[in-house]
Amino acid sequence: MGWTSCNSWKTKDDVITEILSDGQFIDKTLRGNELWTIMQATTGEQVIVLFLLSKERGSYAYKVMDEGMGPYYYKCPVSFLDRVPVASYEWREKVRAYARQQQVKRFDRTQAKRDLGLKKTPYGWE
Repeated sequence: MGWTSCNSWKTKDDVITEILSDGQFIDKTLRGNELWTIMQATTGEQVIVLFLLSKERGSYAYKVMDEGMGPYYYKCPVSFLDRVPVASYEWREKVRAYARQQQVKRFDRTQAKRDLGLKKTPYGWE
């Protein structure tokens, strides 16, 4: 499937508002230019759908990919996986692997700050 665009979508909020206007969404989250959703399909099943956002020549566009297409994007919330029937085991494993990798990176950054003698405060690391 190709990209859907409109010259009036000048901001990310414009295109997201347009996408969400159909009202079939159970849940959603935005991670960078990836709008991850759980949608109610016409069959009655819930599905994970990615709306990949892009800005070109001053306006936004989006591309739609569902889990069954095995998109090469893995920032989908792991919590979505537990709520929707499986369409691609392989893709889900990559989502989980990406989430574990991000946890390790966060832990490593936190540990490095602690190794420097910094302490976490409500205002950041000091």
